[in-house]
Amino acid sequence: MLLRTLPDPVPPARHEIPPSYISRLATLHGLDVNGLWSQVTRPAHPGAGRRVVVPERLAALTGRSVHALAGATPELRDPPPNWEMFRHQPQTGCHLCDARQPGGRVIRLLPHHTYVCLRHHTWIGPPDIDHPAVDLARLPDIVNAQRRHLLLLRRYGWAATYDAVLTGLMLCAHIWSPDGRPVAFGTWDTWDDRLDILIPFDREKQDYVDFSTSRLFAAVYPEAVSLAPLVASASWRRLAGGTEAEQDRFFSEVAGRVTYPCKPADRR
Repeated sequence: MLLRTLPDPVPPARHEIPPSYISRLATLHGLDVNGLWSQVTRPAHPGAGRRVVVPERLAALTGRSVHALAGATPELRDPPPNWEMFRHQPQTGCHLCDARQPGGRVIRLLPHHTYVCLRHHTWIGPPDIDHPAVDLARLPDIVNAQRRHLLLLRRYGWAATYDAVLTGLMLCAHIWSPDGRPVAFGTWDTWDDRLDILIPFDREKQDYVDFSTSRLFAAVYPEAVSLAPLVASASWRRLAGGTEAEQDRFFSEVAGRVTYPCKPADRR
């Protein structure tokens, strides 16, 4: 199959999935997206309905090397990446980043550790359907948490970091619940304040504006990242599963990082 290089072959965005990229190319050149998709793909196996991109065909179409395309698009990499480090569902990313990408909506397959766009200070994950990224100009602690998250990634690797941050989020959710508050005042007041910014209350409509589960995650994200080293560290995990005195030490550390001004958290 002989493919002619498109006159304006814009590059793929980082972590963009092939259908999104090919759709943008088709839009920019006034081409039928299904026809273009058929030209650069083949059946995943004989008789299969699912089609996969042939990197060499996409390279011929865009005039970009296979290496350059694979650098942005994980699905074109050989050998393939460890798919477990990516989220299960593709999503939109930072709307300010995407505004620089012509041809329509950009859909990406982002890794688990990407929560904040550090270039534009926007919250982008985990995703909610059809909810735009959130401006974090008034919440710099959430932006700084993403930087600390990346430091954890370098120290512990993606799998341990993913489990640790997820556990941190669950611990914060438990503490934020009415039953998890051992004193009248604590970090949950900070979470409430963040939530007022992330999900404003419309007094005229008497309802919350742009409610989303993802923004609830954003409210507790800094503290979840603060707790994550306790979960990722083998020595802290040993204390958590040790004697009563060792568990007290572990939960005292948790309380010091999350539930100010209360003292050692209830272990029960």
